[in-house]
Amino acid sequence: FANPFEVGFFDTEGRTLDVALSGTYAYLADGDAGLRIIDRSNPSNPGEVGFWDTAGIAFGVAVKDTLAYVTDGIEGLRIIDISDPTTPNEVGFFDTGGVALDVIVRDNYAYVADATAGLRIIDVSDLVNINEVGFFFTGGSAEAVSLEDNYAFVASGSAGLRIIDISDPTMPFEIGFKGTSSVTRDIAINQNYAYVVDGDDGLRVFDISSPASPESVGFYNTDGRALGVAFSSDFIYVADDGGGVFILRNDFLTGVEDTRSIPSAFSLSQNYPNPFNPTTKIRYSLVQNSNVILKVFNILGQEIQTLVNKTQVAGEYEISWNSGDLPSGLYVYRLQAGQSVEIRKMILLR
Repeated sequence: FANPFEVGFFDTEGRTLDVALSGTYAYLADGDAGLRIIDRSNPSNPGEVGFWDTAGIAFGVAVKDTLAYVTDGIEGLRIIDISDPTTPNEVGFFDTGGVALDVIVRDNYAYVADATAGLRIIDVSDLVNINEVGFFFTGGSAEAVSLEDNYAFVASGSAGLRIIDISDPTMPFEIGFKGTSSVTRDIAINQNYAYVVDGDDGLRVFDISSPASPESVGFYNTDGRALGVAFSSDFIYVADDGGGVFILRNDFLTGVEDTRSIPSAFSLSQNYPNPFNPTTKIRYSLVQNSNVILKVFNILGQEIQTLVNKTQVAGEYEISWNSGDLPSGLYVYRLQAGQSVEIRKMILLR
């Protein structure tokens, strides 16, 4: 990466503001030129295979299965069928109320960064009856959104980084925030770190292992205004309007882990509140980097839900769990970290 070079390009009709990759295709939010679909199977000779001219200005795009979700400015969220990339077709839309700038889709919900209208949570399970189930005003202008576990991390312009608990999508609430000195434009999450581009102040890095109290742990000042960020492997890619693309190694995080408070023992705490209805929180401690699996079971031993299944670094963690429509009763939660296992019980009381 010391000497990156261009291998191919494609000049779109508009101004490309976002991109999502799926299979051999790149899906571009191309400003007033809508959604453009590029075949990238031959990177040295990419070519457009299809497009959909959206009603507004395409700012963001996310792809899930055979659908592309486009944030289309004042025209809200547009949903495009891309099962055949050569003939895309709009199959649904929702007026978000603000200026739709970015979107992440998980399960049946689309999480939209909607500028001054904040974070909007849209149920997209039925394309004939798309509806909003929850929202949270983040302050500033919600420019971008990223999800990790039960939290939405919103780059909210002059209001900095806002962290929203979305364990119950119908009742999102802010659990933490971190102000920045410029204007937050985009965000990428990797494990316990949030990589935030902050306009004139470049890249800022926050430790989010405790979402209620994020801490600044690193930064890199780019040449101009940092506008976009992505994370891959050990590298951070920052789009900067004055210096092009910066490829950064995580060297500025060296030693961060050593300065954090490392627990003295592996532990799984009793959930709180307990009894609970319908949401509770589960805390646990890791003494070393581990492959972590946290699951909930009913009293018959049947698995209800997997809350965590990933590698985590040593530290303290807290997970929110929403029991949804489950009946009252005794439930079991089980934490496995490497070879260590601990089990506790909790009571759901309607």
